[in-house]
Amino acid sequence: SSAKAIADYLWSLDKSEAIRTGDMVQQIKLIMSKADYTLMPNDDDTIRTWLSEIAPPHAKKSGRTPKGAPSEITLTMKK
Repeated sequence: SSAKAIADYLWSLDKSEAIRTGDMVQQIKLIMSKADYTLMPNDDDTIRTWLSEIAPPHAKKSGRTPKGAPSEITLTMKK
């Protein structure tokens, strides 16, 4: 549930709708491994399944990320 909450929050900050599910899986693995690596599964498919319930429509687009897409995604937080 922590991984879902973090992903949901990060997606809410993604105003440019650039974070796709595969990107989020990698971020969640990184964040949760720092918190407690024993709680995270080793395979990406399990995390992807967890996130499928909360992923916004733009995150579920199939296919590869376009070549011209930026390598960094800036998240903007509102006051």
